[in-house]
Amino acid sequence: MDSNKAKLHAILVALEMLVSLPLESVVSLVVESESVLVISWVLHRERQPWRFGYLFHRLGTACLPLPCICYSHVLHEANGIADSLA
Repeated sequence: MDSNKAKLHAILVALEMLVSLPLESVVSLVVESESVLVISWVLHRERQPWRFGYLFHRLGTACLPLPCICYSHVLHEANGIADSLA
């Protein structure tokens, strides 16, 4: 699995886990990634590689119950928690 697909899949799994929780007060969510490319794919549908279409479809479905999602690029150095989990 290439690293961008892995990062996209990690975002998807996190969103699917979040929407499966019995939370009624999720107002907004900020998704951060060190991959400019993955953030670009999520924000601009026309840039999404067709080979990952099934992931983007699942991502769109997972986002439906969430009222507000922001996607943000962060530098690798600022993403210490995710780095320690990898």
